[in-house]
Amino acid sequence: MNAIAGRRAASSNRTGAPVAPHRRPRRIGGARRLLAAAGTLIAILWVLHAVGLDTAWSGFTILRAADLAVMLGLLAANFALVSARLLVLLAQFGWRVGGWTALRATAAGQAAGLVVFQLVGQVVGRQVVLRASGITPAVTTAATVYERAILFAVAAGFGLAGALHVFGRAAVAELVAGIPWVEAAVAGAGALVLALGSTAGPRERNALRRMVRPGRLAGAFAVTALTATGQALVVASFVVGLRAAAPQTDMLSLVAAAAVVSFAAGLPISVNGWGVREVAAIHVFGLLGVPAGQALAVSVAVGVCATAVVLAAAPLALSRAAADGAVAAHASTSDRGAGAGPGEAAFTRTIVWLFMLAVSVLVFFQVPIPLMGSVTTVNLADPFALVALALFGLHWFAARRPPPWRGHALGPWMILAAAAMGVAFLIGVARFGITPWALGNRLTGLALLAGYLSVGALAVAVGGNRALRQLVQMLLLAAATVTVVHLCARIGTAAGWFEIARLPPNFEAYAGNRNAYAFQMLVVATVAAAYAAVWARGQRSLPFVLPMAMVLLGVWLSQSRAGLVTAVALVLLAFVSGRVNRRSLAQALVAAAMSVGVITIAPLLPAILDHIGSSFVSGLSKPAATVATAPPVFTTAPPPALQPVSDAERWESLTRGLGLWLDHPLFGAGLGAFVHGHLVETGTLLVIHNTLLWLLAEFGAIGTLPWLGLFLGAVLVALRHLDSAGSRWAVALLGVLGCFALFSLVHDILYQRVLWLLLGALVALPQTAAEQRDDAALARRANGTGAGRPAPTDD
Repeated sequence: MNAIAGRRAASSNRTGAPVAPHRRPRRIGGARRLLAAAGTLIAILWVLHAVGLDTAWSGFTILRAADLAVMLGLLAANFALVSARLLVLLAQFGWRVGGWTALRATAAGQAAGLVVFQLVGQVVGRQVVLRASGITPAVTTAATVYERAILFAVAAGFGLAGALHVFGRAAVAELVAGIPWVEAAVAGAGALVLALGSTAGPRERNALRRMVRPGRLAGAFAVTALTATGQALVVASFVVGLRAAAPQTDMLSLVAAAAVVSFAAGLPISVNGWGVREVAAIHVFGLLGVPAGQALAVSVAVGVCATAVVLAAAPLALSRAAADGAVAAHASTSDRGAGAGPGEAAFTRTIVWLFMLAVSVLVFFQVPIPLMGSVTTVNLADPFALVALALFGLHWFAARRPPPWRGHALGPWMILAAAAMGVAFLIGVARFGITPWALGNRLTGLALLAGYLSVGALAVAVGGNRALRQLVQMLLLAAATVTVVHLCARIGTAAGWFEIARLPPNFEAYAGNRNAYAFQMLVVATVAAAYAAVWARGQRSLPFVLPMAMVLLGVWLSQSRAGLVTAVALVLLAFVSGRVNRRSLAQALVAAAMSVGVITIAPLLPAILDHIGSSFVSGLSKPAATVATAPPVFTTAPPPALQPVSDAERWESLTRGLGLWLDHPLFGAGLGAFVHGHLVETGTLLVIHNTLLWLLAEFGAIGTLPWLGLFLGAVLVALRHLDSAGSRWAVALLGVLGCFALFSLVHDILYQRVLWLLLGALVALPQTAAEQRDDAALARRANGTGAGRPAPTDD
């Protein structure tokens, strides 16, 4: 430890020595310029590939030079407003930086957003610049999330007003009729309140009170005003192009249509809006009589002009002002905390806890969004997972060491598994080209999974085992609330109390598929059972028994055969092994069984009571009335005519997948090969209903080895610590892996988000208090902050 401390101190002394700036900054500056130039080149090539030269050129041919100049001016003004907004946002968290620093940070964030996911790029790019002013990754992340939330609300308001004008009130109501907004809002709000009230300790409540104090309202109003002005400039850039393409259309209709397209382009379902913006423009502008080619050209012109503004501003991120290291004018110490180290660590813990709370609730909501004639499914927790991925990388980069895992080999296995998917994608590109399934679903989805892994891992790394217990409790309460609200919605619809349009025939809540829903409930029940002893202490088993009963009830109501078989196997294993609190688990099972009985008998009660009353009045000599049955609350099984079709498809996927592996045994057929082949032959989408067989078919035996190594490595780590003190996490990890192994025999569930959220939390190694202090001190020296400076936090 002394040697390490000596090396760290020496590094700090070199950084702060007056002779160092004569050499190191020049080398660092040259490397930064090369890196930025490479990023700019990649961004240009990506734009040309995404748009195409012909399409991009056509966007300029229908527009005059004056139109393009006005577009560029409007988007450049929006860029300046984003920089001003960043100043206000940082001030909300207690930091005062110069305008030049904010401009450079905005340029870096926008440029990085062209290369990777925009949310990730914005956080990383801004932090690269802001770290010189001593701003921590947690502050940059919190400011970016705050900004994006207000931007989404403002854009949604503009888009809704535009949609009402373009489509009409009836069309908008019909468009959103299939989305269970009210039901999902009730379930989400209930889960959030329960999770917040049950897991927020004095530290979290104190931090939340500071965040929502009245003094912040003025800053929030300023951020909203700047955001609304910037969004109006973006809408105006569309209007300029539309005026050239459709001069006969009235201005109000043009503004309304542009607001709808601008909102669609900002949805987090594409890279910088490309693709979604063009499809939305063709559909919405077409309603105004704009030809498809001209609508596409206007959309492309706006996208290219926005990219041009970012690329033109990118060199600003390379400039290095001499006063950068001292430009931050800190707020008072009372506004932040007493010391730099504890304040920074506490603020990071608070931000990570809020991410954990949001993801643990929203991960259960897979919302279908009708978009221009098709339905796009979005998980509400995905934006938080992407931002957490950026915070995860920045946190460990500031700590100057890789993230710690409970097993030393788990980190390398993760990297090899991701590399294997990249190689499989390249093999697929060489064999049959780029397919939307391989690129958009599998390869891009891997980044989302890494985000969910980061949420759980970062929570445990900075919050310790207490954060792990909080995460388990949050997930249990959220899963139970989702089940109860959805059950009430089905009961109310069946009883005629209210009507929910397009209620799915299967009990699947908001997962979009009953098997996915059953798997979510099972993994949550598994980890909760491992921690049942925590709630059983002091006769406090009720907070575990009731939510656990509702989660198990959800598995039964789903009527997923894989879910029911897996549940029976896990329950038997839990009782036989004795690794869980048998009494609490038995109470939950009894409560779930009683709930099943009540739900089964409840629809028959009115008819039964009517039968008993009529028999009592009429006498026993008269024949009894026939007992009528009420509509079922849920379907107990698919119709018999549909089961053979489902089973036939499953067997077809297994046999064809096995044949695909035998044809390409070593390196596989390439990522997306099975889906692509089935689409070409039959025109329908079908996946391999076995995770291991899917890996073998598309990755080959060599590409599957890293994934098997990751799975078996996690099993060995759990077994190694199963009998040690505080081994509940090991029991939970074995349960999650066992649930995955059983369920994946008949379904491809590798991409279930809640699985990776829990895996990240269970395999992450909590930092000790000494390690957290060392990392905070090292991060302050790396950011150029001194030990005696006030902490840049509100905690």
